[in-house]
Amino acid sequence: MPPRLLLGVPQALSSRSAVVVRARLNRRFASSSANAPEVYDVVCVGGGPAGLSLLAGLKSSPVTRGLKVALIEGQDVQKSRLSKDASLESFSNRCSSLTPASVKNLQEIGAWPHVNTTRVQPYQEMQVWDGVTDARISFDWDTARPLFSPRNPAQPTTIAYMIENTNTVTMLLNRLEELGGVDMFASTKVSSIELGTDMEQMDFASWPILTLSNGKSLAARLLVGADGANSPVRTFAGIESRGFDYNRFGVVASLTIEGQGWGGPDHKIAYQRFLPSGPLALLPLPGNKSTLVWSTTPERAARLKALSPEDFVAMVNAGFRLSPTDLEYLHTLESGQAEEVAWREKHTPVNERGIPMRVTNVEAGTVAGFPLRMRHADTYTGERVALVGDAAHTIHPLAGQGLNQGQGDAAALARTISRAVRTGQDIGSTLALESYNSERYAENNAMLGVCDKLHRLYSVESGPIVGLRSLGLRAVDAMGPLKSFFMSRAAGGSEQWNDLNAIKLRHRNESAPTLHPPHCLLLHVIDRQPSDFVLHDTKMADHQKEIEEFGSNDDFWLFGYGYAQSTCTVVASSNNVQKFDMEATTTLRADQRVPGYIEGYVRRFWQASEDHRGTPEAPGRVVTLIDRAHWDTLSDHVSEASPARSSTRKQLVDTSQHEPTERVWGAAYHIPAAKVPEVREYLDIREINGYSIQFTPFHPAAESTPIRCLVYIGLPENPQFLGPQDPDALAKKILESTGPSGENREYLFNLEKALLGLSEESGDKHISDLVARCRKIEAEGKDAVGGR
Repeated sequence: MPPRLLLGVPQALSSRSAVVVRARLNRRFASSSANAPEVYDVVCVGGGPAGLSLLAGLKSSPVTRGLKVALIEGQDVQKSRLSKDASLESFSNRCSSLTPASVKNLQEIGAWPHVNTTRVQPYQEMQVWDGVTDARISFDWDTARPLFSPRNPAQPTTIAYMIENTNTVTMLLNRLEELGGVDMFASTKVSSIELGTDMEQMDFASWPILTLSNGKSLAARLLVGADGANSPVRTFAGIESRGFDYNRFGVVASLTIEGQGWGGPDHKIAYQRFLPSGPLALLPLPGNKSTLVWSTTPERAARLKALSPEDFVAMVNAGFRLSPTDLEYLHTLESGQAEEVAWREKHTPVNERGIPMRVTNVEAGTVAGFPLRMRHADTYTGERVALVGDAAHTIHPLAGQGLNQGQGDAAALARTISRAVRTGQDIGSTLALESYNSERYAENNAMLGVCDKLHRLYSVESGPIVGLRSLGLRAVDAMGPLKSFFMSRAAGGSEQWNDLNAIKLRHRNESAPTLHPPHCLLLHVIDRQPSDFVLHDTKMADHQKEIEEFGSNDDFWLFGYGYAQSTCTVVASSNNVQKFDMEATTTLRADQRVPGYIEGYVRRFWQASEDHRGTPEAPGRVVTLIDRAHWDTLSDHVSEASPARSSTRKQLVDTSQHEPTERVWGAAYHIPAAKVPEVREYLDIREINGYSIQFTPFHPAAESTPIRCLVYIGLPENPQFLGPQDPDALAKKILESTGPSGENREYLFNLEKALLGLSEESGDKHISDLVARCRKIEAEGKDAVGGR
């Protein structure tokens, strides 16, 4: 009995672990400096298309090209290259379908110009039909485009591009050679991966240390597993991969057909027939060549591989023309299929419309088979570990999405690393990697579920399901907009797929007691107009319901940590609420203001202000919050010291004077239930972009029991987040800046005064340090003027 499905995905796959704790290996490296490994920012294990695409993306970006990167590949990568004198009469049986989205990514990282275009075949149409009922659907952009969204009339004309895997690997290798900067360990295996220790040069206690077969050892700030379905990197990280075998094999072969196809050389057509034992697909290659993928039972796969070339060609032609009953009989024959098929076709009318031209030859040595499985890792990330491609997921080939999922992973991870570098994060931290996991997991999980459900749906040979699936196929074929939607998805488009915006919620300190009202919302929207924000889309529609319900039926709390958090009064007056900090109460209709603090964050003047204390031409500086774990990875340029470690050696300095406390003081504002709709409309929560919501307790100054809160933390892609600032330059910038709300210095000075008025221990060392620097610069300026 097949496993019960949830939304098309086995239950075991749909329940992703919230936290994956990596098992620490017993054997550890000694702390002697003689064993010190070579330090890399990114170490990628696996030189397939996903791993190579990731490295090309990193090295082609001006933000990440300076990272020290290594590639470890157990095979000789040169043997994976496409031969320079490859004939167009011969094609590899390992071909893949690249969507326009994947091709676009390859173009953006500069790899596509290195492709051998003479061996790439775009196709513009796809014919798909039910082998039992002959219900059919035709995918063709020429007919679908007029029905597509008017917002984007320039639609693609190509559904996908057929390309040999060797061609893909070759163009990526050529691009990496052009870029340089990748230390490649080819024909080298990973002997072990272990956690390091605190060495004299650097603390490697949380870093993966790889020992290679050539005797070298590498320390990875971020270890990327692009090492296939049996990923050693995934095993090291302690990440489970769940799934099952389909009890099916995919039989592949390189074929010659009798012509260039019914559409001619400029309109290539792909064909797929769903048979009870599995789908049969014939995909176009240049000229009169095609590639075959036939999913069937292991027994039938073995017999197909054992047939003579003539009998194999006959079976492929029969697979697209004869009934499932005829095919059942043909599969029982040890040989003689060519003669049997010829006799049956004489006595069986065959409608050649919508089926491929006849196959005339199979290339010697190209008939092969591989088992079909579905696997999905519980998560794609761990501490200093990320998974891409087959290491993260394995999919049924019926939709041709395996390579495209890997390309999507590589592009997303490259963007994630770039954001981390741009904002000064540790690229291996779980915080920095969180956006990659949330972006790709839901997307891939949906595709895995669709392919699995299609496989099971078309494995049924009789009964009402057969009639219903045929009715559905014909209905979709008749509904142009819906068919266009599916075509967009097949082409790698995501605009319509992600109509439901959602937010990312990260639970923090769930064990904290809760007071009524149970919600306190800490907004990271200092000095920004609410219209400047749109929700961070994680493609997790279930979270959308949570945010829509939050505060809709009950009162809740808002937390401010900028200038107005302590100065505003809780009355309805004419205060301007263009920013939610200590200057914003009345339009928010708060009826209570409670001083207090949150823990686990650091307040810094690292946010640009273009519409409040500065202008677009000369942005000012205002406060923002940084997760303490994130801040620990940054180089906070306080002149005396930074508590973060150097990337190459330990800082042997006293950091106690400038290390921030664990508390961020501010004020929470209570929004009564009657005012919630008005406040929610003003905040326009569903239009906030670049921010992540986390749960955290708010501690009222006068009470011991915390209130459960939500905290908005700026995401790396937020263009206003500036990251670490030189304190003297920052002070000078604040003194120089003025915006619609007044001088930037006023914001800083009033913030310090407000904070000191909250509690005896509510001061902020960073704020006071900035004030002192500004006062010093002002005094020096007066002295200079007086000394003239």
